[in-house]
Amino acid sequence: MYRKSFDRGDGGWKPAATSWEPLGGKFKQVPAAIS
Repeated sequence: MYRKSFDRGDGGWKPAATSWEPLGGKFKQVPAAIS
């Protein structure tokens, strides 16, 4: 699901980042790398 957000751009992964946190915090590094 968060993959679709990446396609949108910066404003796309931001809202999806909240969904990654509950996943385990592993994806938290993904949005950080894009920043």
